[in-house]
Amino acid sequence: MWRNLASRFALATLALALPLSGVASAGTPPVAPKPKPITNLTSTSLTLNWEPYRGTATCLQIERKPSGGDWRVMDKCYSPTKTSYSVKNMVPGKFYTFKVVARNGSDKSDSSCRWEVTMQKASASVKSRGTVTVGWVGPAIGYVAVLKGPDGKVIATKAIPSNATSVTFNGLGGGKYTVTLALPASAIPSNATAGEMSVIVPFAIPSN
Repeated sequence: MWRNLASRFALATLALALPLSGVASAGTPPVAPKPKPITNLTSTSLTLNWEPYRGTATCLQIERKPSGGDWRVMDKCYSPTKTSYSVKNMVPGKFYTFKVVARNGSDKSDSSCRWEVTMQKASASVKSRGTVTVGWVGPAIGYVAVLKGPDGKVIATKAIPSNATSVTFNGLGGGKYTVTLALPASAIPSNATAGEMSVIVPFAIPSN
């Protein structure tokens, strides 16, 4: 009898010592999400994306750091069931680092879920009559430059070569124009629109 009681007590003790399946034991840091490419990039906004989270974290902490600045928490307890986060009010042309850290109370994951990006910034300069050069900083690989005239109609479209930082249009008359740096429809993710993926540069050419 005593031997049977001792055996049952040992089994109960062993069962209590084992963590429940899928539940992190106390003091075990949760795993970080796996990052996916940034989408919806403009001069002042973007969307961070990551794969569906399979870890045990109860919160995702989202942080950003501007070049030369300090880390700032944008959301301390974002839902781990979500797979994207929209960031707004960024400074055009500025370099940023973002990261998503999984949290269980005071336990945090590593910082492997991170992105580095330069926000788009573009400007136009008219150096001679009828000629305008549009330059930019930030990613533009795969983009096209679309020139619209004073009547709002498309005059010309130019593909932007890799590593290019400017594009020039010639033979323009006087008036107000715009150049849109945008991804073609074939390259835009299904959860974005052309307007969200572009930078529009207004400028004017003197009539004489």
